[in-house]
Amino acid sequence: MKNPGSFKVAGDFLKEVSLHDVRLDPNSIQGRAQQTNLEYLLMLDEDNLVWSFRKTAGLPTPGKPYGGWEGPDVELRGHFVETGGMNDVLYRLFTVTGDPKHLLLAHLFDKPCFLGLLAVQADDISGFHANTHIPVVIGAQMRYEVTGDPLYKVSRHLFRWTKEVAYADYYERALTNGVLGIQRGTEPGVMIYMLPQGRGVSKAVSYHQWGTPFDSFWCCYGTGNFLPVKWSAGDKLALQLPISLRTEAIKDDRAEYASVQAILYGHYLLCGYSNGDWDIKTGLTGSVSDWIAPVPSGYNNHLVTFSQDFGDSTFVIANSNRSITMEKSPKAGTDAALHATFRLIFDDTTEKISTIRDAIGKTVMLEPFDFPGMVLVHQGTENNLAVANSPDDEDSSSFRLVAGLDGKADSVSLESESQKGCYVYSGVKYSSGASMKLGCKSASSGDGFNQAVSFAMDKGE
Repeated sequence: MKNPGSFKVAGDFLKEVSLHDVRLDPNSIQGRAQQTNLEYLLMLDEDNLVWSFRKTAGLPTPGKPYGGWEGPDVELRGHFVETGGMNDVLYRLFTVTGDPKHLLLAHLFDKPCFLGLLAVQADDISGFHANTHIPVVIGAQMRYEVTGDPLYKVSRHLFRWTKEVAYADYYERALTNGVLGIQRGTEPGVMIYMLPQGRGVSKAVSYHQWGTPFDSFWCCYGTGNFLPVKWSAGDKLALQLPISLRTEAIKDDRAEYASVQAILYGHYLLCGYSNGDWDIKTGLTGSVSDWIAPVPSGYNNHLVTFSQDFGDSTFVIANSNRSITMEKSPKAGTDAALHATFRLIFDDTTEKISTIRDAIGKTVMLEPFDFPGMVLVHQGTENNLAVANSPDDEDSSSFRLVAGLDGKADSVSLESESQKGCYVYSGVKYSSGASMKLGCKSASSGDGFNQAVSFAMDKGE
């Protein structure tokens, strides 16, 4: 290391700029290299890449294996889709978990027989495989800070630690010659394994020569493709796993549950909610996936309950077999709590609220949590409320959330959009099972009416 006396952790010196703020000129050598790399990755078939993994696991093997180092008879098969530098990865993990087991495991990948030579500055590392040993050096640097992968990043850290310009010069040369130089122009998937260092030598007639897109997969193909790929805080990765669903009889020998089936996704048990008959009737569908409708994750937003206090008791609006009734406040986590949970569906589908109180003044429909796709509807004034399929005209299912008519700061009332002045009404007789209806305010309506149409709105189950 040059200038070791000035070594210290880099701090804010040369602080990284977020890659979200960086754009490559598409006509620059870097921009062309990135596009070439992208075109190659899009040429690759996922089934072919994981063929050997599936074969080893005893799974069906659609597609066909790629050649070269990904061939099924090569001990390095699978390396293209794996990561190098395990000590680097585990040191990163330790910074997240603080678990000493992760720190110990990282040490086990440090390869002291190699790092020891570096520590004593012995000139005895010629001929070592760079793609294997450089990640070990990076992992050693991880004792000081989180880092990346290849050799030019080693020089970056040394530059930040020592401020020695020679390392920055090396960084630039390594990036241009050692990274961009392994691609053959703009031909996707044509890379070189070893860069010849002799005078007058040619890449084309070197030890391995130029590779091919589907029958080489040397280690330079892994690092060469993955170097331009960077993750930053806040990035999200979505995985779609084509694991088939299946059913199994539940492990319960009681006669009444003999026909009940569990739905399994891989080795995970899927939890579902049903009303009425527990037996699954698949009809003419060909697979389990065809007759299961997943609940969208967005349905977790805007879940609410509506309640009223009466004496020492609290009652909630609940869906009871598609009838809307008042029920005693249930315990959290029970089926009854689900019956008392509704999702606010806004008239403006782009509506975003940070708290449920922000919904005051908005037009909403109320979807029972246990009946996705259905909504609460009125059937005219003084008639009972019900649950029905979402109507086309939405007149009977749209309500405006307004400040509670009882005047309390934390209450709301639900006014029908099609019957102005009419509200979701609980009545003045509080008992479990009492039907809800649409009640209209009149000149003679008093405090009892205002109380009966005012509810506390809280976060649902």
